[in-house]
Amino acid sequence: MQKRDSDQTSDPDLLKESDRGAVLVGACILEEQLEKSFTRLFSERISTNRLQREIFDYSGPLGTFSAKIKLSYALGLISKETYSNLEIVRKLRNKVAHGKEPFSFSSESAIKLVNSFTSTESVKNG
Repeated sequence: MQKRDSDQTSDPDLLKESDRGAVLVGACILEEQLEKSFTRLFSERISTNRLQREIFDYSGPLGTFSAKIKLSYALGLISKETYSNLEIVRKLRNKVAHGKEPFSFSSESAIKLVNSFTSTESVKNG
């Protein structure tokens, strides 16, 4: 995951992105927020930056968006509703990141996924 300079959870430039770009950047913002929650949670036990890098490295236990979502839910950092919504974001992100065809929020498959979102809740302690 590429780190962004901003520490904000919303990004006004997101609205300037293409549909594909909005999904990718939006998913990155959410993944960063989950990672920050874990970093705060682990801060007392993990005293070295090296160990933190290894944990969040792609081959580490929290190296994927999917792993971060699942463990966040398992530890009670997010609700079941938020878990479900993040899974939708992950599926959208994978669709646009790995798909060869152009992506649009007006496509039938995107509309179906977006309409399956439920009301949202912030990450606890975030």
